[in-house]
Amino acid sequence: MFIRLLIIFTIVPIVELYVLIEAGRQIGVGATIGMIFLTGIAGAYLARSQGFHIINRIQNEINKGALPAEELIDGAMILAGGLLLLTPGFCTDLFGFCLLTPLTRSTLKRWIKNGLITKLKQVKFNFVATDHSAYAYAADPSPGVFPRFETGNNQPDKPRPHY
Repeated sequence: MFIRLLIIFTIVPIVELYVLIEAGRQIGVGATIGMIFLTGIAGAYLARSQGFHIINRIQNEINKGALPAEELIDGAMILAGGLLLLTPGFCTDLFGFCLLTPLTRSTLKRWIKNGLITKLKQVKFNFVATDHSAYAYAADPSPGVFPRFETGNNQPDKPRPHY
């Protein structure tokens, strides 16, 4: 996990700076700054329209009495794409546009879902329910998959008598 964060917070900005500097050399500083503003405007419009579209889909699923799982994943991806477009740089903008465009988002969503399903299959969950609460925790997770959620002595609360 540390390596992933190191890559995200150090290598990605270095690559972004390199690409911006090279773009400035090739097409000029003014054109590079203009392209950054244009991608920001286009990204804001796309994030807004896709965001409203996904909110309508979530409301429709809830009105049908269904769990809007797919729509919530889409919503999280649209949010991430919008955040990536806020950062200046062409590489993050490209990935942000991929998250905002329905065609590429569906491909990425399939890949993310398969990865999550694989990780969840490696974890055994214990469910505990009492009169006052219910919770789940991972029991004996595979190393590096999910952290263990400790619940004290891992014993359910004793039900209290009702008077």
